[in-house]
Parts: sequence; C-alpha cells; structure tokens
Amino acid sequence: MSFFSLIKNNSFSYKKNLNQFKYCFLLSKRINFSTYYILNNRYLSMDYKNKTYNDAIETLNSLQTNAKVLEQIKKSRGNINKYSLPETIEFLNRLNYEPKDLNKLNIIHVAGTKGKGSTCAFCNSILRNVSLPNMENKQLKTGLYSSPHIMEVRERIRINGEPLSKELFTKYFFETFEMFEKTKEEASKKEQAERPTYFRFLTLMAFHTFLSEKVDVAIVECGIGGEYDSTNIIEKPVVSAITSLGIDHQHVLGNTLKEIAWHKSGIIKNNVPVVSAQQLPEAIDVIKARANELHAKELIIAEDLRSFEPFKNIKLGLSGDHQFINASVALQACKQFLQIQYNVNIFDDAIVKGVIKGLETANWPGRAQVYYDNEQKNIKWNLDGAHTVESLEACTKWFKQVIENAGDNFSKEYSLVFNCTNGRQGIVLLKPVIDFFKPYTFKNVIFTTNTTYSEPNNNKKDFQNFAHPESEDLSIQKELQQAWETLAPEFPKENIYVVDSVDTAIKTIRRLCPTSSQLHYNILTTGSLHLVGGFLTVLGAEVV
Repeated sequence: MSFFSLIKNNSFSYKKNLNQFKYCFLLSKRINFSTYYILNNRYLSMDYKNKTYNDAIETLNSLQTNAKVLEQIKKSRGNINKYSLPETIEFLNRLNYEPKDLNKLNIIHVAGTKGKGSTCAFCNSILRNVSLPNMENKQLKTGLYSSPHIMEVRERIRINGEPLSKELFTKYFFETFEMFEKTKEEASKKEQAERPTYFRFLTLMAFHTFLSEKVDVAIVECGIGGEYDSTNIIEKPVVSAITSLGIDHQHVLGNTLKEIAWHKSGIIKNNVPVVSAQQLPEAIDVIKARANELHAKELIIAEDLRSFEPFKNIKLGLSGDHQFINASVALQACKQFLQIQYNVNIFDDAIVKGVIKGLETANWPGRAQVYYDNEQKNIKWNLDGAHTVESLEACTKWFKQVIENAGDNFSKEYSLVFNCTNGRQGIVLLKPVIDFFKPYTFKNVIFTTNTTYSEPNNNKKDFQNFAHPESEDLSIQKELQQAWETLAPEFPKENIYVVDSVDTAIKTIRRLCPTSSQLHYNILTTGSLHLVGGFLTVLGAEVV
C-alpha cells in the first residue's frame, strides 16, 4: 500500500506496524502534501545556476512537515526519535561527508531551553573579537548556525556574525539540494527518505557551508532537545554547553525537568568538556549523571562572570539581567575552546580585551530588542521572542526596567502585543506577564496572528509555516483573549483587540498612540520569535 493510500485510508498505525510507521514517517518528513506534485514536476529538472534566493526559499518550504502528519508524530510521544541520527548520517553521507569530517569545524555545541541562541551570539562575538598573539594576532573566522530565523532564513547560517548573503545562501542551498536529487533514486530503493526535512536540511547545509568556507570555529545551536537532535551527529566538538533548562516541547522531550535535562545533556561527548548554566537541583543532578555516563572530560558550572575582576562592571550588548547567565556560559565555553585549540588563557591581558569587546558588542535580533518606529516617531517598540514561562518572566522584568528608566517624555500608558504558536497554553504564558509587570498594568492588549500582512500576496516566503498554519477563524487569538479576561477580570474589555495580522496590529497601536499628545509610548511585543520577525519586517528593519 502506498504512503498516500495509508494516510487516506487512516491505516497509518504505529502500534500495529512499527516498520510501516517508520516508513511513513520517513516519507512524511520530506513531503508537504500540498507541494508534492510541485516537487515531482517542477524541481526535478531545475537549472540550479539560474535560481534566485526566492527559488531557494520556495524549495526549502516544500520540505516542511505537514501539520496533520506532525500531529501523528506527536502522538507517538517521540517514539520515532531513535531513527533521527542514523537518518541524518545517511543524508550526510549523500553529501559525501562523514561525521568525522565535522570535527574539522572545531565546534562549540550548545543545547538548552532558554538563552541558547543568545549564548551562541555571545560565543560568536567573543571569538570574533579575540586576537591570538601566539598566531600573529590572527582573528578567527566564525560560523554560527541557529534557529529559528527572525526575518529571513539566511540568518540561520552566519559567517563572522553576518547572515549569508542571498547569493551565497542560494549557492550552498542548491549545491546541497542537487546532491539529494542525484542520490534520491538509490535512497528510495533502500526505503530511505529522498530528501531531508526543513530543519535537517538546513543543518546539513550549514555543515556544508562551514566546511566550504573553512571556518576556524563553528558555533552550533541544537534545535529541539539534544540527544536525538539533527545537530547531534557531531562526534567530537571542542566543547559542549548547556544553557538554562525549563519546561518546553513536552510532546517530544517529556513533562518533567529531569526528562528534559536527559535530552539536553545528550550532546555531552567522550573526553569533551561540558559547560552548564546554574540549574535547579533536579536538572543539575541529571546533567552530572549524564556527564559521568558519557565520560565528559569535566563538567564546569558557569559562575556569574561579574565575579571575575575584568568583567565586574561589564555592560553587555544584550539587554536584560538574564543575559548575564547566558554570557557566563559563553565565557566559560570560550575559555575552554581557546585553551584547547590555541593554548591561550582567556584572562591574559592580550586576550581579555577582545573578550570584553565581544561581550559588550554582542547583538542578537529579536531578544530584548528596541526599535523606534520610522513612520510614527513617538512609538518605541520593545520586542522579545520569549515563548516559555521562564523567558516571559525575564522579558517582563526587562520591560519593567525599560519603563522605569524612561524619561518624562514617555507616557505612563503601556500596550502589549502578544501571540503564541499553536499547542502552547495561553493562560499559562500570560500569567507571568501580568504577575511580573505589577504594580504596573497595560492600557491596551492586542492579540494577533503571526501572519505579516492581511493580504496574502504581500507575505514573504521566509515566513511560510506549514507545520503550524494560522487558524483563519483567529481561534488561538480568541483563546488568548479569554485567558486574559480570566487572569485580569477587571481589565476593560473594550481595550482588548483581536486582529488578523501584524500589519493590522501595528496600525492599531499607531492609532492608540496619538502624536498630538507630544508623548512617546513604550510597546511590548512578545510571545513568539515569529511574531517579532513579522513586526521587524513590517516596520522596515534591516536583516542583521
């Protein structure tokens, strides 16, 4: 029976037939049903040399997992995870690489629930700004792989801190894609997937890019988890790092901190040092046990970097007190890296100046980011992609500091723009926003989709998401409204707005912040990195 017949006839049964499930899953991982015929009729004969960045993104989007199939996978409670790494290695082999080839990249591998992207950004900035005196003041060429993107997919793969140019992204994308096209028939005969899924493809493309560009160090952020994450085909990183852990992605990682810590600490490797943020006891106990089980060289618990004299009064490039946790992990990870790779001490005078500069100039879009409205100058957008309870607590504390430090020319009325992706509980996520904003309150609250523009033709292909499609009836946003009314029953219902797009949300805020008052307005936008990306796109921000 064909894969499509299995789905159509509802005979897609994991429990009845494990092999059938695995085969269906392998196929589903590479097919979005709405684009199946496009894949088979349009892209097989493409002339890669004449393709554009938009062609690359359109092709990449066809590798997204369909939402219905994703739901079937979720119901398996992660039982398919065991196949992830062998499949990824098969794909790597089809690019003519072996896992040991990745050791040439001198990798810093980062997992965690909160702050892993920021930690990667700090590592990248530190290592870019360090000059090595024992190597004629050589500056390192860095590669950085992270997810998700904020405005454009090419942000996920960076060289020396800069997103790949559209030309380079297109080149490396189609080099990777063409290799899978050339080998798909042989893969199909072996009942292997013809093409990798979206995230797995980008992971493999990033490795290909970094090897082609001959970077001195690659900082690689895990996607979800660690143990079975596509990035965990890395056999011998220079150092592994685990940022703050919390509850997220329960359908894959489990419902307890211990289960999540087990997955995240799966990136620990034999005879490789691992750095961890300070964790809750139940998490650190698991990390210690896993470090012992997997024979880590040593486990370093990152102290607050301000306890070291050179960083005592440092002002980080990323805002928010929580960033000191991420910077502290990054400092220790880079300390290990520089010692192992170049036999230098990060606290040497010649080195520490570059470290300080790296920490102070680090930039990471969409996290505690401030953007001033170019069209309506009296609006200050405060954007943060927080999407877990702990990160929303940190985000709200940051915004609280923003308004407390605002001048007399700022209004004392504040507005919130919020959304969360499907599957997250709005009432759980909104509670820390309300609780930690006290004694302050918001004047207006807007719940919007992540859709950039109401007119579909205006939306960028970089934002297409088949795995989490927006509900046309705004059901998620209405649930958020109900959650807000439950949590804040005294809040005026007429000041709650449900809108269908980011563009409409921005227009609503501009209407609520009159220029005639001569006052400036602080607006908090949070709940989703995809939401933040949509805002920066509509507001006309540059891709950085």
